[in-house]
Amino acid sequence: MPKSVSYSFLFIALAALLASLGFRYFLVNTKDYNEYTQEVRKKVDRELEVAEIELTELEEAVIQNYKKLDFSLITSNTGEYPIYIFRNSELLFWTDNTYLLSYDQLKNNYSEYTIETPKGLFLVKQKIIVTKYDNMTGVVLIPLSSEYKIYNQFLSLGVNPKLFSTSDISLQLTPEGSSYRVYGTGSNLLFALIFPSDYSWQSSQNYTVLFFMIVACIFVFLQARVSMLYFLRNGQVWYAFFVLVSMFVGIRFLMLFLELPNSVLPTILFNARYYASSFVAPSLGDLLLNVICLFIISSFLFVHFSELSHMRSIGNRKRKRFGVVIVIVLSFAIAFYHFFNLRNLYIHSPQISLDFTRELDFSLLKITALCIGILTATTYFLLIHVLVRFIEWLRVERKKLIVLVFVGILVGWLVSGIYAFSVHANLSDAWIALIHTIYILVVIFVELPRSERSFTYQIFIYIFLGAITTSIMSSYIIYCFEQSREKIAKENFADQILLENDLQGEFLLNDVVESLPYDPIIKNRLMTSFTTKDIISRKIRKFYLDYYFDKYDIKVHLFNGNGMPYDNTMTFDEMYSKYAQPNYATEYKDIFLVHDLATNTKRYFVFSEISRSGVKIGKIVLELQLKKIVSNSVYPNLLSDNPYSNYNRWGGRNAWSYAIFENKQPVYTQGNFVYSKDFLNNFDSITTFSTSSYKHFLVKENHNKAVIISSVKYPLKSILTNFSMQFICIVLTMLFFLAIYRLYFRQQPFTFNLTGKIQLYLNLAFFLPTILLSILIVSILNSENKNQTVETYFQKAENVAQNFSNKLTSYVVYKEITKDELLESLQEIARLTQTEINVFDRDGVLLASSQPTIYDNGLVSSLINPKAMALLIEQKQSKAILSESIGKLDYNSAYVVVNSPITGEIVGVIDVPFFESQRYADEQILEVVSTMLNVFTGIFLLLVVLSFFASRDLTKPLSLVTSRLKRITLSGDNKPLDYKSDDEIGLLVGEYNKMLVKLEESKAALATSEKESAWREMAKQVAHEIKNPLTPMKLTLQHLQRVLANEESPAERSIKSLLTQVDTLSDIATSFSAFAKMPIPKTERFDVSMVLQETLILYKNDGSVRLDAIIDQGAFYVNGDAKMMGRIFTNLILNGIQAVEDKDPHINVVLEKTNQKSPKTIIIYIRDNGKGIDDEAAKKLFIPNFTTKSTGSGIGLSVAKRGIEHAGGKIWFETEHYFGTTFFIELPLVE
Repeated sequence: MPKSVSYSFLFIALAALLASLGFRYFLVNTKDYNEYTQEVRKKVDRELEVAEIELTELEEAVIQNYKKLDFSLITSNTGEYPIYIFRNSELLFWTDNTYLLSYDQLKNNYSEYTIETPKGLFLVKQKIIVTKYDNMTGVVLIPLSSEYKIYNQFLSLGVNPKLFSTSDISLQLTPEGSSYRVYGTGSNLLFALIFPSDYSWQSSQNYTVLFFMIVACIFVFLQARVSMLYFLRNGQVWYAFFVLVSMFVGIRFLMLFLELPNSVLPTILFNARYYASSFVAPSLGDLLLNVICLFIISSFLFVHFSELSHMRSIGNRKRKRFGVVIVIVLSFAIAFYHFFNLRNLYIHSPQISLDFTRELDFSLLKITALCIGILTATTYFLLIHVLVRFIEWLRVERKKLIVLVFVGILVGWLVSGIYAFSVHANLSDAWIALIHTIYILVVIFVELPRSERSFTYQIFIYIFLGAITTSIMSSYIIYCFEQSREKIAKENFADQILLENDLQGEFLLNDVVESLPYDPIIKNRLMTSFTTKDIISRKIRKFYLDYYFDKYDIKVHLFNGNGMPYDNTMTFDEMYSKYAQPNYATEYKDIFLVHDLATNTKRYFVFSEISRSGVKIGKIVLELQLKKIVSNSVYPNLLSDNPYSNYNRWGGRNAWSYAIFENKQPVYTQGNFVYSKDFLNNFDSITTFSTSSYKHFLVKENHNKAVIISSVKYPLKSILTNFSMQFICIVLTMLFFLAIYRLYFRQQPFTFNLTGKIQLYLNLAFFLPTILLSILIVSILNSENKNQTVETYFQKAENVAQNFSNKLTSYVVYKEITKDELLESLQEIARLTQTEINVFDRDGVLLASSQPTIYDNGLVSSLINPKAMALLIEQKQSKAILSESIGKLDYNSAYVVVNSPITGEIVGVIDVPFFESQRYADEQILEVVSTMLNVFTGIFLLLVVLSFFASRDLTKPLSLVTSRLKRITLSGDNKPLDYKSDDEIGLLVGEYNKMLVKLEESKAALATSEKESAWREMAKQVAHEIKNPLTPMKLTLQHLQRVLANEESPAERSIKSLLTQVDTLSDIATSFSAFAKMPIPKTERFDVSMVLQETLILYKNDGSVRLDAIIDQGAFYVNGDAKMMGRIFTNLILNGIQAVEDKDPHINVVLEKTNQKSPKTIIIYIRDNGKGIDDEAAKKLFIPNFTTKSTGSGIGLSVAKRGIEHAGGKIWFETEHYFGTTFFIELPLVE
């Protein structure tokens, strides 16, 4: 590093780093349990204050509205936590049905305490509400920890993160074994904290560690910036590049080595649980930082390449050729860098999908993954730009360049193929290489990188091309790996279908068989003849068949000691003889598995006999039927013990169909696809097969049994949607980078030529309205879809209510059926309508459910949604749609009142939960958004091309005018433009043509002026040269004349003749001198009629001349020199008089206006009655110094011609021998 650079920032960064490490390893005590306990106490006190405020508000509402107290009032005062109101140990109202709280769980001696329920620990804040009539108890529940029997993507276990900053601690209600306790305001113990042996918590001092780390990074950046600016100012760009790379490598190595920031402040982004591929990318956040670093380095090369290219030139031709090949091979490496980044996202992070059409998910992980893909694509564009600029800098001849580029491409394909097949053979690699090959050829030979130097519309074409290329790559990679994931999911799904025996279930059922005969409650109920046997069925379901059997529909058949049924089914012996057959037997004595291939149903029959004192008092048969497997529906995923299941990915519209084949014949089918009898023959030696719109996957269990799983082909629309999404994001990123590069690094404003402006305005004119229209259409369609969905929900719920009203009335009002019969009827309706149904009584308590496992597992309580009570029971609405949730699963439920068909009274409420509602709503939104994205991107790309050609067509005349303007000269021939249109460009072309006419006139005037100037100079010179010898000649001749005075000799006569000729020459010289001294004609507006009349006045008093004048009335204005025009008229009249020799002169003068409309002109006639002009003289009449008279200079008519033409007119004559001559003057008038 140079000495002139200050290192103060670096020293500060090192000090901050040492301070951070010191705090991290020496001062921060991550085992300080007391500090953590104190932090928990503060949070608990804060939440208890919130609960106290809620109870106070509730108390005021109850006292003020005691007689009108109902669910509508209670739910309107809903706070952050659920509230329960009891009166005389009876639960009156509740604000949340997630938890069920009984009065027996309350402790009236305390206002703050903790209770333990099957769903976890809860902090209770209670208050006695005293009214005029009686007392009530208001209770607020604050969750401390949640417990479920199952754990999946919807249900999370552990402590409340709002109260506990770490999740690896546990709570207990008794203080034994823990000295870290949390007390309430009344000094009563709430709970104790149990810390694991390997526990370490994120102390508040960790923020100090993080602060010093951030300070160190900031000052490292500042030091790097100072050093880079120094090197850049001195032209040492490579040194600046080295500083930049070293800074990023050093910071990233330190972060990876110290596991920062996750070791200090754990976040989901830097958690290896969600992504881990290598040491340099142990988390998704680390991968993002790596990509950002490479993007910044690429940006540096892009910005400073022109300075980097000033390095010493590569010497010989061989090095240049080798350089071209190496650059092309490097470009393939860059393309596969983009490919491998996206591939690693799919391989190492199975819960992340970049497919925008699969699910409407904008979690932090997915947004980060999208950012990684976009930054990687932009980096690809920047680096390819730099490599192509390097090829241009090598300046290889075009023919040789073509050969070298194709050689480089062949080498690139070879190296890529070898690497791909050594690591993983995949056809997608070849497509990526092909796309890159096309792009690199276009960029090199069309020379697109040069557009970066001049900010024209071509640079946008360049950016769009780069975005299209990277978007095609990204969407194709997404397509390939989504197919791979789907194949794995199909294999797992097929394994579920082919599974014959449930070994774990059989083991658990055997335990049930062994335990049932010893259950005293079951024995007592079987012994009592007059009591209902429903309690036996409920106890078996709840206590003996745990959540593992949620995937089964369970029936409990009860028999007396003789085997006679209580539920009107077949007898015990009949069931035993039918199902307890050897071919149905399992490894356990009393458990049999019946597999009906015709319906693809698997049923377990468990037989148990109950005895007391050696006497058979009853018999029990458990019938467990495996629920029909529906691919990727919500309900089984909600009850599955798999935290990584993802029901959204292949559910909904894309739900699978499947068929089970045995001995090559279909024995069972499920789904929309229709399988033919010989469909299995399509799979000869392959496992995949495609039809027009479906793709099929074969899984064989053995030679006789196989499963075919069919799914809709990955739609082209999804590929286009992913392309559109990637394209828009990448274009916006590139344009943002371009703006920074243009304004900050090059410090140049955005300036466009006319073509660029036309194209930009055309695109904006489409872009902005389309965005607004898209938002409007999406909102309208979304609203319509919601309304239609609500109607569908109501129709299903009302159909259920109509079909179930009689049964419910029989049970509730007339007590004609048992609860088991009610449940059986409910399950039958649920199967027919393919819905889940819950039935509540008019008090809001659950009567029956088609899926009781949700309630048995404590996912929701047996209470109805309090809003349904308010709307249906109190406000007398007949139906309502309410939003509900189970854990992280949001769904809609349709509630419908069931009235007695006889009395019309409310006998209950039907609840039809639509667990798929959120997914269907997301699918509808995705469908609309996908369509709009595809239409928008397609029209936008089409408009880019059309605007390019449209702007070229619009500006073609302008380009033609520009090229003609560049070729305009005073000496050459300027041709007018031929443009036959009356538009603005036509006006411009017209003005251009007029300008050419004026230019020609100006050229003629300039030529005339130059000629006159030349004549003047020549006349002046001639006059000078003539006068110089004439003076001494005349003096000499005069002297000789005096000497020879009075002598009439030939010499005297000769001298006189010579003197006469000398005088003639002197007159000629004087005329030339006068011509040279004539002023330059002026240009002014004057009345030519007035000038002509003033000239005629001079000759009217001359009696020797007859002058006739006819002049039209009015003023006739022309542009010219008035004095010169008067001299011209005088000269012409005088010439006419002098042309008459043997008679009196007769001059006729006429001034009249012509009939010409544009331009308007006048014509002047001056006619004499002289002898005329012979043909030889007529040809030379306007030539300077030509005259037919014995005296005169011969410049009068040439001056006249010049003056007339200066005024924009013309002069000519007509002559007849012995009759005279007429001179015509035509002048244009001005307004």
